Amino acid sequence: MSATTFGTWAGTAINDTSSVVAAGYSYTQTAGDLATIVKLSRALMIVPTCLLFAGVRYIRSKSTKKKIELKKIFPWFILWFMCASLISSLKIVPSFFLVFTKLSSQWFMAMALVGIGTQVSFGQFKRAGVAPLLTGAFAWFVVAVTSLIIQYFFR
Repeated sequence: MSATTFGTWAGTAINDTSSVVAAGYSYTQTAGDLATIVKLSRALMIVPTCLLFAGVRYIRSKSTKKKIELKKIFPWFILWFMCASLISSLKIVPSFFLVFTKLSSQWFMAMALVGIGTQVSFGQFKRAGVAPLLTGAFAWFVVAVTSLIIQYFFR
């Protein structure tokens, strides 16, 4: 694959942002740059998609007897993410503090992953059987192939 093809494929087929960056840059600089741009573009679509679904759900609740409060279905993480982005972009917070917050967030993420990891039970995997693994493998294959097909026809 060319660097642009691989970068586009990695950015569309790989779910985790850090994995996209790692895969892209392990291929070439160009692939890494493009993979990162594609992945971040995908991630940006979360904002309008979440707002759209929350709005549709709210409007539908108005026409039924089941009332839903907008503040209960609004995706609050989007608001806080936008506030953090705005604060960072406007350089309201001193750069030395941003370094501290970045290190803190990495540490907290690592601790969350450790917490999740310590709850993993190989007995649960054994009891679940092979079906979840096959489902995951099939989903991975479909996403990878679909991404390549989309690239081929829409490039």
